[in-house]
Amino acid sequence: MLQGLKEFGVTELDATAARLAESGIEHDGPQPGGGSRILQVADPDGNSVVFTEA
Repeated sequence: MLQGLKEFGVTELDATAARLAESGIEHDGPQPGGGSRILQVADPDGNSVVFTEA
C-alpha cells in the first residue's frame, strides 16, 4: 500500500494537539522542526499527517 504525507498549517498548535489527544489520537506533542513547531501523527492507513504552526 502506498503511504503518503499530508501537511496542514495551523495557528494554535498546542490547541490542535490537545483536541487530537482528547479525540484519542496519539502523538508525541509539538516538536521543533524546520524553523517552526510541528506535530506529527499517523492516520489509520499509516500515512503521515503533519501540523505546522503558522
